[in-house]
Parts: sequence; C-alpha cells; structure tokens
Amino acid sequence: MSTKKVKRYVVRQGKKPGIYTSWKQCQAQVRGFAAARFKSFASKEDAEQAYELWYVQWVSNKLYIQELIRTEVIIKDSICVDAACKGNPGDLEWRCVRTSDQKELFRSHLYHEGTVNIGEYIALLRGMKRLLDNDRPHRVIYSDSRTAMSRVAKGKHNSMLTRTNRNAPLKHALEQRELRLDTRKPKITIKKRDTKSRGEIPADFGRK
Repeated sequence: MSTKKVKRYVVRQGKKPGIYTSWKQCQAQVRGFAAARFKSFASKEDAEQAYELWYVQWVSNKLYIQELIRTEVIIKDSICVDAACKGNPGDLEWRCVRTSDQKELFRSHLYHEGTVNIGEYIALLRGMKRLLDNDRPHRVIYSDSRTAMSRVAKGKHNSMLTRTNRNAPLKHALEQRELRLDTRKPKITIKKRDTKSRGEIPADFGRK
C-alpha cells in the first residue's frame, strides 16, 4: 500500500477559491485568471488552516492581517508571544518577548486547568494591546499558532473548556481580553512563525 502523501493546493484568488487535491485541479482555477494567488501544502491540516486564515482576511476588513511566512526576513522591530501548558487541561502560562534580543516584556501568572490554545490566544491579544498602547511605528507580532491567529481574526475564542473553581480566574481573563478587542485602532500585522525552517519562536518556554 502506498504511503505517499497527497499535496493540497490552496487557491486564494482564482476562478473558484478553495482547497484542491491535485495540481491539475488547481491549475484549472488559476490559468488565465489575472493576479491569481495560490500555494501548495504538504498536509491537509496545513492547507485547511491556511485557507481559514486567508478566508477571514478576504471577507472581513478588520484590523488584523494574518500572514504565513517561510523565507522572508524576520522583522527585528517586533514582538513574539507563546504559551506553555503542563497537561491538557493543565497548568498554563504565556509570555511575550522582544524579537531582537529576546527580552521578556510580560509573563502571565500560572493558571490552573487551562489549555495551550487559550494561552496563545490571550498572549496575542495582550501583545497587540501592548503594541497599540506604546504606539509602535511597526506593529508586528509573531505567533507559532495558526489556531490562535484564526480565533483573533474572528474576534472570539469560543473555548469549550468547562468552567470550574480552579480555572475560573483563567475564564475571567479570557472574557476580559475579548472585551478589550478594539478594531478602531491602526493595523497590526500578525505573522506566523515557521518553526520548521526557523526553529522555535523566541518566546518559547523551552520545555519540550
């Protein structure tokens, strides 16, 4: 039995945007289409996540811009965020560092019965607020979580985590962060850290 992986092709701009399983199908959507934009991915999951991020950007005129990067130069005048969770759910924390020198700018308290997705989502919101409050000329923030980026773009986490006495402070922090999402501010660019080619994001806790 063949174990060859089937590439997925995401058509961002073409006759019919979507995800295709062959180059022939993709080519049919982009051939002769002015300013066609498309990209191949090695897995179905990567393609679906990329399409979701791009789709949100096309259909909404929100503050946040999501980008997937592989070879472009890392912008030093930026910040990075990440989260770590021991267990699922488990003890959760998140932090933010400057990309240029990895100086820690903030770190959360330790929250109980959390998930890494919640941590990465809140870290992004806190990082963006910091950029806006400091009125940075280049408002760029890096994350290694497509899930967190997608949920920020949608404006809501939609966490399925059941509230308990132990995680009530985390659920409260999540709700308060969402209330502070202000789309009237200048644009921020959220960039996806390509950890396969670039290594771990500078904000990584180094516990793997």
